[in-house]
Amino acid sequence: MRGVRNRNVWLMLQECHMPYYVRMTTETDGLIKDPKPYPALSAAMQVAGSALKTSGATTVWIEDDDGKVCANTSDVKKHCGLS
Repeated sequence: MRGVRNRNVWLMLQECHMPYYVRMTTETDGLIKDPKPYPALSAAMQVAGSALKTSGATTVWIEDDDGKVCANTSDVKKHCGLS
């Protein structure tokens, strides 16, 4: 239980301090460049989930300002109820 609590605290701290970027690939265009920043991880997750549902994205992931991956495709699908 302690690990879950610490992860939740970590996520809250991350939400407060840095922008998140939704990165994605499509079958036709490959990697989509110049991602737009989102102020909260939850907002980036919603945009990534929407991209999986509607825009033909095959792979999505969310990076923080340092380029570290915060969520991959399976994380986004779970968060948005797509899996």
